Amino acid sequence: MKKFLLHRVLPVLVPVILLISLRCLIPDGRENSTDVYWHIHAADRSFSEMTAKEYPITLSIWRNQFADKELLFHVLLKGYTGIKHFFNSPVVPPFTGASLLLLLLFFSAFVYAAVKAGISNKMLWLCTLGVALFSPLFTYRLLMIRPHVLSMALMMLSCGFLFQGPGKWKTVLIIFGMGWLFAWTYSTPHLLVVTAIAFGIAYFPKEKFRALLPILSSAAGIFCGLLIHPQSPNTLTLWKIQGIDALLAPTAALGDGLIPIAQELHPPRSLWIVTSIPIFLLLYFCLVMWNRLREQKGWKEIPPQCTVCTLLALFWMSAAYMISLRPIEYAIPMLFLTLGLVLPLVIQNQSFRYSKDPKILYIAFSVLVALNIAFTIPYTYNSMKKKSAAMPTKLVTTLKTLAKPGDRVVNLDWSDFPPLVFLAPEYEFTWGLDPMFSFVPYPEQSKMLGKLAQPRVHNSYAVRRVFKAEYAVLLRRQWHMGMNLKFNSGWEVVYEGPDGWIFKLSDRRDNSYSRSSFNESGRNFRIVPLRF
Repeated sequence: MKKFLLHRVLPVLVPVILLISLRCLIPDGRENSTDVYWHIHAADRSFSEMTAKEYPITLSIWRNQFADKELLFHVLLKGYTGIKHFFNSPVVPPFTGASLLLLLLFFSAFVYAAVKAGISNKMLWLCTLGVALFSPLFTYRLLMIRPHVLSMALMMLSCGFLFQGPGKWKTVLIIFGMGWLFAWTYSTPHLLVVTAIAFGIAYFPKEKFRALLPILSSAAGIFCGLLIHPQSPNTLTLWKIQGIDALLAPTAALGDGLIPIAQELHPPRSLWIVTSIPIFLLLYFCLVMWNRLREQKGWKEIPPQCTVCTLLALFWMSAAYMISLRPIEYAIPMLFLTLGLVLPLVIQNQSFRYSKDPKILYIAFSVLVALNIAFTIPYTYNSMKKKSAAMPTKLVTTLKTLAKPGDRVVNLDWSDFPPLVFLAPEYEFTWGLDPMFSFVPYPEQSKMLGKLAQPRVHNSYAVRRVFKAEYAVLLRRQWHMGMNLKFNSGWEVVYEGPDGWIFKLSDRRDNSYSRSSFNESGRNFRIVPLRF
């Protein structure tokens, strides 16, 4: 019992306690991600609303083809909101309890995968602490209450099953079930197939073609999960939009560059790359150690779990820093699984001259992890303090005195949707969560809203005419856009505060600002009013 507590329970609890301690520093009424407001709102609805095939939003495919692509994630959060309601506790940010639940799930799954891979108890502590606090970017995303944290837990759980032998029929059936779970939990479930391919390559010399069976079973599970779903066939349409179209959007220049793209779909900025130098060093050392083992023994003689972790760490790291930062969610766990497997083998086989004394390498990597943890903790705290914005409570309170429940309200920036719908679910907002949901069914109207961010004169009458709304809102973080609409375009401001603006859209076709980019006779494109 003591050994189980020391080597299985504490490696889960210690990093969770450290991370939750960091999260408790988020000020009251704030969160480190705006999307969390949508997820809490989605979880707080009835099951009939959660499984409906339509959602009241003006400029989105959700209007007629809604599917909750994170249904099981929201069911999980429903347990959190249900407990809050049971104890008459207000569901307000920060939602620390929900984060605690997600962190416990992830680290339990990570420890399970590490144990099934054969990582020693000594290395397990180094790996769990390293995963928690080695990368500022990963740590920040780990502290979010978003479905990618649950998908990381499912991915680690899947790896734990695959480590037991991908060619076993039991494993094949389990991976089919994991694919089904992914399809009901995350917007890009096909990433499980990538993991299955890596396992097939690494285990092929040992298990031959049986090692490839999880590739087929994971794909079949995902397809069945999308097809056998309370909101099917909408699930297939939304998977294509967010799983493929959104991924290609940053390189496709969609909408003549007028469609905003989520920052996380771009490669990391230069600052993130600079802070990730220790990660690159760790990946380099892992690749060097694996290659040295290959030179000594031949790659077929290396334990397949070492090879698959090295392959996945290299793949996810390359994708995270060259295509989109999202794969960092899988890169860091795989990197530390690689370290936990390769380092003891290098010491055991005396692959390097300085590895004859095992303490040297253990101490070297422990110091590297410790130094980076010492940097990550204050860096993450400052990032959360800087990026966590207060809810637009005053703005929404004013909006409720102006508009009636059920009215359409134009949220001029798509990323403002989550906090607005959390505070005022009685209104029908325009677009949100992913601009691709709007661009695919309504390309011209989406470009129209995208143009509002440009520093030029814009006519509010055109917005009113197209979206059939009397008011438009914009949160404070889009300060330049708000100033341009107020001063250069002359939009009527009925509320201006520290959290944003409420504009009353003009009901007159002829005004001093009619020569705008939205003039009905404009050359750029023809404005087509939406039909309801």
